[in-house]
Amino acid sequence: MIYLDYNATTPLCEPARAAMLPYLDRHFGNASSIHSAGREARAAIDDARDRLAAVLRAKPHELIFTGSGTESNNLAVLGLARSQRGRGRHLICSSVEHHAV
Repeated sequence: MIYLDYNATTPLCEPARAAMLPYLDRHFGNASSIHSAGREARAAIDDARDRLAAVLRAKPHELIFTGSGTESNNLAVLGLARSQRGRGRHLICSSVEHHAV
């Protein structure tokens, strides 16, 4: 098969897949839950955030994980709108933006 929709989704590379398998197979708790599986999931997310922040030379609280491109776009547009609040009441986008924008 020739796959030409990488803009929508891409297959995981093998190292990423191997790193994710324990969390998909065994450690899949809700990170907002207080039970042991939830605490394990929260610890894994916090560890990932800390490690990614170190690579990016950022502070962990500066990183936001979202559940989708749509959620990410909405967060970015809302942040832009709030930061430019005093400059007018319109945001302009084009037809080539993501459908969520």
